[in-house]
Parts: sequence; C-alpha cells; structure tokens
Amino acid sequence: MRKVIESVQPFNHFTLRDCFFSALFPALDALGGDSRATAILASSYVEYSYENSRFVQENKNVPQETLEKLMAEQNIRMQVNFEYQEDIVDFVRKSIDENKLLMVTLVDSISYDPQTNKKTDSTAGFRHWILFYGYDDETEEFYVIDHFFLASPIYCKLRMKYEELVRSYKLVTEKFFSKIQELTAIKDVEKPSDLYTKYLDVWMASRKVWNSDGNPILQYMENIIDVLSRKEKDYIANNILSLIEDYSRISVYYVKEKYVIELIDKNSSLIKSMDCQTKDINSLKKIFFGISKNNGDMDEQTVSSLIEITQKIYDEAVVIENKIEARDWQ
Repeated sequence: MRKVIESVQPFNHFTLRDCFFSALFPALDALGGDSRATAILASSYVEYSYENSRFVQENKNVPQETLEKLMAEQNIRMQVNFEYQEDIVDFVRKSIDENKLLMVTLVDSISYDPQTNKKTDSTAGFRHWILFYGYDDETEEFYVIDHFFLASPIYCKLRMKYEELVRSYKLVTEKFFSKIQELTAIKDVEKPSDLYTKYLDVWMASRKVWNSDGNPILQYMENIIDVLSRKEKDYIANNILSLIEDYSRISVYYVKEKYVIELIDKNSSLIKSMDCQTKDINSLKKIFFGISKNNGDMDEQTVSSLIEITQKIYDEAVVIENKIEARDWQ
C-alpha cells in the first residue's frame, strides 16, 4: 500500500523558524486554510524586551484551545493526542488513510533526501515537530516535512524509515511524552471571512503589549549609542559576541515585520526601509566581527564608524516603529 497527500508543500515564506509552525503551515494549506494569513497571527506570539542591556526575544507557546479555535476558523479540525501508541507505524498509516495529516514530536529522528541521500542532523535531545503526509509500504518509508537543521534552515519534502520512527518515538516517550496533533478538513462549510484584517488587529495588539514600557528595540539602540558616544571600548570588547547576537536578532525582527507589511501593502515604503535596515545591520556586524578577530582592539576610526552606523540604524528604526504604530504603510 502507498498513500501520499500530494497537496502538501513546505512553507518557507516566513522566517519564524519555529518547528511547530513549519510543520503546521504546510498542513494548513493542504487542508484548505491560509498559512500566509496565519503567519501574521503566529508573529503575534513573538515578544521582545529590553533587559539588562540586552535585546531579548521570547517565543510564546500558543494554548491548545486557541490553536483549535484558530484552525476551526479555517475549516480545519485540530485535535491533540497524548495517548501512547503501541504501534506508532500502524497509527500513522491508518491516520493518513483517513486523510489526516499528523504533526508528531520526536527526538533525534533522522530523515533523508531520496535524491541526494543527505540526512538530517540530530536535534541534540530536544523535541522536534515533524509533519507526516504519506507512506509507502514497499520501501517502508514515511513522507515528511523537515529540514537539515544546522546545514540548512529550508524545509523540504523528505523521507523517514518506518524503523526510524519507531526508534525516535521510543526516545521521545522515554524522555518526555508523546504528543501528536491530528488535522483534518471540515467539509461543506462556509469559507472564512477576511483573516488578514482580523489577524492584523491581533498582531498590532501584541505589539502594544511588548511596547507598554517603551519600545525595546529603540531602548536597546539608545543604550548602544550612549556607550559608543562615551567611547567605552572595554564594554564593546567584552560584549562583542552579545552585540552580534542582539543585532542579529533585530535583523530577524525586521524580516518578520517586513513579511507582515508585504501582505498588507506590497508597495509600502516600509519594505524598502526594512531592507536598508537589514543591509546596515549586516555592515555593523562585519565591524563587530573585525573587532572580535582583533581580540577586542579598535582604533578611533573604527569607533567613529560604529557611532555613525548605529546612529543611522537608530534614526531609521524610529521612523519605522512610528509608522507601524500609526498603521502608515506608505
């Protein structure tokens, strides 16, 4: 026997880089939902803060009840299954026969690309969501959506051996617990209303929450500019890796926000502004990497360059944040 739900396609439009949503979105589209609109909502569960001179990002878990309501809005039934499956291979096969798509948490599971035979890396003992959308009894393989972890963040259509699922499922149940999300289409119902407007309102509300004590991005940048203006070279040298990490996080923030803005108005001037920010942050990081290679040493010219580019990034950030808060997409 062989069955594959061919309408399943990887989702790589949005850099949330969360394995849960990267497994959910392909299922959502295949079952008639709208992954692009839902990505706006998913972004609202990413919160930012300015803490102890650091720019912090926290991905909030979406409650199961909220997920089920969200899926129901898009005519999809979602149910979580915590029950241990004595025969996990048979359970997955029968579910797919019933036109269900399964998201399964596994530990250190190995998938591979049948064309290149390249295999995925270990998840270092952490749980990892994988979407199962087909099986082939002749080759004893499942069809899955996964990625190559450190080698590539791009999600692909891969294969997983039956015996590999058994091994990894045993690991996850021994170390954690079994968790399976079952998704099926609800037929003969009305199409959902304008999800983009609805989810945009949720996104804007979430921004107000993490902006309630001041905009953390602007607060972080203001602190860095203050440090540079006083030419505190020791602070820069001692925190160079943190600076690279924080500005990398800010760069990803702009990619996420750009995605949402493009869905609202693909001709918005904010898109170009965010692209410029990403480019300038990359230039700033190159300077930081140079300082790191020189073991923290920097001359006056380097400090002047840091002051100039951080000020430029901050000035543009003020414009971007004000426009988003005012819903001024032009």
